[in-house]
Amino acid sequence: MAANTAHLNGKERERYLVKTAIIGCDPYLLPPSVFCLLNSAKCLPQLTFPDIYIYLVHNPSPFTGESLKAFKSTDAYQYAVAGWVNDTKIWHVEKTHLHVITAKVNHSQALNSNPTSPWIVVQEDGTVVMAHCTCMAGLGEVCSHAQHLCLQLWLLLRREKTRHAQRSHAHGRSLALKCEEQETKPKKSAILSVIEGHSHRYTPKTVQLDLPTPLTSLYQSSRLVLDLPALLEEGAKVFEELNLTPEQCLLVEEKTRKQSRSRVWFEQRAGRVTASSFHEAAKTESSSSVIKRVCYPRSSQFSTEATRWGLQNEDTAKKSYLVAMQDHHEDINVAASGLILNPELPWIGASPDGVVSCACHEPGILEIKCPFSAKDRSLLECTKDSRFCLTVPEGGVMSLKLDHSYMYQVQAQMCVAEVMFCDFVVWTPQELFKQRIMFDGAFFDVAHSKVVNCIRTGILPELLGKWFTVPRFSPTATSDKTSEGH
Repeated sequence: MAANTAHLNGKERERYLVKTAIIGCDPYLLPPSVFCLLNSAKCLPQLTFPDIYIYLVHNPSPFTGESLKAFKSTDAYQYAVAGWVNDTKIWHVEKTHLHVITAKVNHSQALNSNPTSPWIVVQEDGTVVMAHCTCMAGLGEVCSHAQHLCLQLWLLLRREKTRHAQRSHAHGRSLALKCEEQETKPKKSAILSVIEGHSHRYTPKTVQLDLPTPLTSLYQSSRLVLDLPALLEEGAKVFEELNLTPEQCLLVEEKTRKQSRSRVWFEQRAGRVTASSFHEAAKTESSSSVIKRVCYPRSSQFSTEATRWGLQNEDTAKKSYLVAMQDHHEDINVAASGLILNPELPWIGASPDGVVSCACHEPGILEIKCPFSAKDRSLLECTKDSRFCLTVPEGGVMSLKLDHSYMYQVQAQMCVAEVMFCDFVVWTPQELFKQRIMFDGAFFDVAHSKVVNCIRTGILPELLGKWFTVPRFSPTATSDKTSEGH
């Protein structure tokens, strides 16, 4: 062992030997010549901020199995920005398909002391596998110095993403039968609870109600030793047993009307495929990136010029929509909506931009898009871009593309909210596009069956035993997961 790890004993020594066996060597014993200076995100594997967040917050401790929850965002970020992390280098271990990243990090309380030497290991797919540091706290694998190194990598990623954005200016059960049953056997749609004149019908029967238990509580450290077939078997039972009451669904919607500013919003979204992820979940099924976003929504928070533009203009777009609709609908109104859950679809959630009501039609929902890419262009010009959400067929009228992710989003929203239409709005400073999209049960059923497969084969193994974020390594077979598609 290296001199700076020779003092380890007992479980600490055993753990360090396991780590070096997984890597295939001891990083502290490698000659400097094998490392390359890490000064660009292009040198990194497919690492993302969610990978960093998930490791620091949700990864289980090697000693207890419980989540580390060690992300000290303010301090770690400040030290990374202030340049306390130096000499960052990377080495690609071809034999084990791993990347070892090392650095020198100054002590926060003792400027004259020798810097610490943390290292972290990252898989090809971006999963952060493990860490170590020469400081005393580094034995637990999430000392502040390891955090500083992780945040240094995130800064590299952010700078690369900003440069890319500046260059490209990219913006960044059968339900058809269920709908027939609703015609003959009307039932109260939960969405009515937010509409004035209907909300009195939804007064909870009891004053004190409990929110649904967050799906993240399904995790048990004892399942870390299970293989995928065993996790799939347990997941199949959990999938069928999950139960939500109508009262719980109403309470979640009420408690989450502040949306992303609400703690409950994050807790109840974690592990559920929300409408905005419906297309990805249906198309990619068990993609690890989709699974991470679904299971750890806080890790996927990001702010770009495009997202800020959308948030800043959503209220303006809503007002423009109301003005455009008031001559065609009596007493039209848009009420705020929180996270909508449905007892019949407990693994799915929806957060539309509003609930539409008027005196002449049944309620519906509103979905608003304020594309940054269209702020200085006409919508007709934007339709020439194959990535844009709208299209104009030859001899036809402008409409939302049937295969676009937004179509999957609004169809999922309508089903969860139990409404028959969504007013889809695209706003720019120059134009307002609006289209009333009707619920398509056949479309939803096909997409939903694929989403269910993603939940069963991807999301549940992650919720139950962190299958996609905690690699199952043995020193003799370090690349098993790569061969299995991880």
